[in-house]
Amino acid sequence: MVVRITKQGYYWPSMHREAAKTIQDCDKCKEQSAIRKVGVDGAIAVGSTRPFSYWGIHILGPLPMAPGGLQFLAITVEHSTKWVEAKTIIDKNARQVEKFVWEYVVCRFGVPQMINSKDEKYFKEGIFTDFCKGLKIKHSFSPITEHMEIMHYIEKQLVRS
Repeated sequence: MVVRITKQGYYWPSMHREAAKTIQDCDKCKEQSAIRKVGVDGAIAVGSTRPFSYWGIHILGPLPMAPGGLQFLAITVEHSTKWVEAKTIIDKNARQVEKFVWEYVVCRFGVPQMINSKDEKYFKEGIFTDFCKGLKIKHSFSPITEHMEIMHYIEKQLVRS
């Protein structure tokens, strides 16, 4: 409100204080406020408020063989910030997935509350399941993770290059 007034060419020393008081007293201003002070009835909180607590994970490949036998790409995308972490790996197996999650998620961002992945054997094997239970990470399965679009885009870019 003060910015609009000053753009019109007006200024006085107490304008910030007076604008704040006017806004607090105005019913129409309260109705049109961008920030709601009272929760909406029937609203359900979704996800976590803590960043880097919910990750989607996927293994891309096989890709063209790289030096050292690296043929797959482990990739994880954080739910709220869309932060991407990726690492090339030799094979699709639970040990590789566990090592990737430990190095690239847990050691960098802390222990997440949840990891979502496709329902594939290397995510369901005892090694990775025990890893998640040991760190008290909820591991959920879905046919398509929420960040599959990002992962498919990355896979296309890798195949092109």
